[in-house]
Order: sequence, then C-alpha cells, then structure tokens
Amino acid sequence: MPRSARQIEEEVGYPGDRWDAPKERIQSEAIERFEDIRRDWLNLMWALDTYRKESVKPTRMRGATSDWTNRRKELKFAATDLKLYRRGYETQIDHWGVWKNNQPPKTYFLWAARLGPSDRIERMVEDVRVLVDTYLDGAGVFGWRESADETAYEVVPLPATGRAHDLDDVLHRIASEIRDNTGPDNEPPPPVGPPPR
Repeated sequence: MPRSARQIEEEVGYPGDRWDAPKERIQSEAIERFEDIRRDWLNLMWALDTYRKESVKPTRMRGATSDWTNRRKELKFAATDLKLYRRGYETQIDHWGVWKNNQPPKTYFLWAARLGPSDRIERMVEDVRVLVDTYLDGAGVFGWRESADETAYEVVPLPATGRAHDLDDVLHRIASEIRDNTGPDNEPPPPVGPPPR
C-alpha cells in the first residue's frame, strides 16, 4: 500500500523545512563553508528522493515556525522602536536589560500555532524565551496538532521549562499591566510621544 505524504514527512521531514534549516544556520551562524552544512544538504536530498521514489508530492500546511526568522526580527525592532519613540533622540541606554524592563510601553507576543509533524513546541518555547530575555516583556505560547487518528486537534503541552510562557499566565500579566496603568476612572494613560526637537 502506498504511503501518504504525512507518513513520509514523519519519516524524513518536509523538504521545505530541510531547505530552510541550512539557510537559517548560514545567516544566524555566519557559516561560510559548505562542509558546515553538508549534513543538512544530505538530509534535504534524502527527503526529496524519498518523496520521488514513492511518487508522492510533498504537501502540507504552513508550519508553526515558517518564516520565523523574519517575524523575530520584526518583533525585536518593533519592541525597541516603541520604547525609543517615546523618549526622543537623546535617549541614553546604560544597561540594556535595566532600560528594557523599565521603559514603557510593555511589549508582549502571543504565539498560537498548529504544529506539523516536524514542528516542536520546545523550539517555540526556546525562541520566545530568547526574545523575552533580550527584547520583549513577555511572550505566551499555545500549540496544537492533529491527533494520531486524524479526527481532531489536540493540545501540545508546554515542556516544564516553558511554564513562564503559558498563554493564560501571559494574558494575566497583560491584564495586570493594563489595570496598573489606568486612572481612577479606568481611563487609559494619556498618549506619550517624543519631545519636540
């Protein structure tokens, strides 16, 4: 009996991911030698040939981490720009972590994603942990995937190390920030912009 695209993907991965992995490594690790990514290349070729031999076209939905490199850059720049905009052009930053934690506005990221066979919740948690350590004030993660019998979706639990990124906990933090910054009549704080030049 011929195998489905999903079965093949569970075995060898999705070719798009196999192609994106070395590209991301080349950019993030400044790789200059093919030798450093040749295992990634062989994994890509193996995946492509497996689909070809089985006469199955690789098809799948967009993965939870598709285009994550670009989204991560946008989050970093947006979070920093929002804080800098309110301070004007004369901002002095001594210790980055102290400045980031004390400057409004607070910036949060909520990531809900359907995970494919090759997506891992641990990677999502690690990616948001790095963002929170460096740029954001908090980030929540919620993942789900198709059940083994392909009849419904099921929750993918966070690893023990990811409890700080539980969606409900982050939503509670956001609600607390809003309550703490509203006036006595539940009025939002006045808008703040950069001082005139």
